[in-house]
Amino acid sequence: MEGKGRFKGLPTTFHARGGALLSLRDAEQPYPIVASAKLGSTKAGIDGMLRNPLHLKGEQLNFKLEGSDLALLFPIIGVPFPPTPSYKLAGFLDHAGDVWTFRRFKGAVGQSDVAGDFAVDRGTQPQMITASLVSKQLFMKDLGGFIGSVRGTQRSPTPPPAGRLLPAEPFSLEKLKAANAEVHFVGEKIFSEYLPISKMTAHLIVSDGVLKLVPLDFEIAGGNLVSHIEMDGRKPRIVTRADITAKRLHLDQMFPLPGWPLPIPAPWVGAPNSWATATR
Repeated sequence: MEGKGRFKGLPTTFHARGGALLSLRDAEQPYPIVASAKLGSTKAGIDGMLRNPLHLKGEQLNFKLEGSDLALLFPIIGVPFPPTPSYKLAGFLDHAGDVWTFRRFKGAVGQSDVAGDFAVDRGTQPQMITASLVSKQLFMKDLGGFIGSVRGTQRSPTPPPAGRLLPAEPFSLEKLKAANAEVHFVGEKIFSEYLPISKMTAHLIVSDGVLKLVPLDFEIAGGNLVSHIEMDGRKPRIVTRADITAKRLHLDQMFPLPGWPLPIPAPWVGAPNSWATATR
């Protein structure tokens, strides 16, 4: 099969090769398929077996996904990702009932590696997202889309004012209400241009338009910066509450003297925004 046209307004091409048509009569017989598609700048590919192809149930497939920005998936599949740099992911796709699961995937988002499991349950209203994610080497600039400082590879049109951390660009209430979520994330090794952050852990919960980070924990300057944040998006203007605690911070690491030697991790020497190229 080959196809060409538009899907959700995006230019789309599709190619698939499967087993014998007569084998589709047996719903219990696994059906082999190899397929690829391109929707706008997003590319996807599958290679594996369909256990009930006529009803699209019970998929067990090798799945690859790549594109310029994860946020562009929202109009395609309805899952609200933040803006990101270009990404490339590969893992196993399963489908059971209303639950789609991307298991044991690995890949990169920008310069950061990422791995884990990601599931979407479309049988609930709103849909439910669960994920457990780990990044062994995380570049803080790749998280810019989570706070609105970048739009994928593009900077926000309303960047942070001088002396401020967060931009003035509004959050999307549509995306905040599009799904409930529970996400666990660990960044094992952090590369930041400006702060001596060594590790990050986060537990994200989204429930009926209310987003909570309980907690967001940065290991920084020999101590911890622990935040409990709640954003209530049930009204036209988001109400935000934050409880931030600093523990055992070493101020000489937070504000080093000129010429302070920065550690240079060998695999990332010369990489943009790594400690190797940071300056004071």
